Amino acid sequence: DSNGRSDPTSRSWNRLYTRLMAENGNWLVEVKPWYVVGNTDDNPDITKYMGYYQLKIGYHLGDAVLSAKGQYNWNTGYGGAELGLSYPITKHVRLYTQVYSGYGESLIDYNFNQTRVGVGVMLNDLF
Repeated sequence: DSNGRSDPTSRSWNRLYTRLMAENGNWLVEVKPWYVVGNTDDNPDITKYMGYYQLKIGYHLGDAVLSAKGQYNWNTGYGGAELGLSYPITKHVRLYTQVYSGYGESLIDYNFNQTRVGVGVMLNDLF
């Protein structure tokens, strides 16, 4: 991952990850563990705030999808969580709203605790 900026605000994070997903009826569960590889000079303490995995849970409410995802480091007590709701506008485009609170919402400020609200469109939905 990279934030696309140049120094001094450049941040990158090379990691190897897999996504394990299970679906049962209206429920979806995804676990995404990762291992940091390569140089971490940009953000040497990123796992302190982001941990080593992400957990996502989704529920299909008619046409809408309610989701919750988060990451947590049990050793440091840092983490973050996101609640999201999407609703179809067309067959392939969905309106998406989200609330994020905690650490790691973006690479540029992964080590700052913050709460953000967002609204946008979603072109790809796994559910």
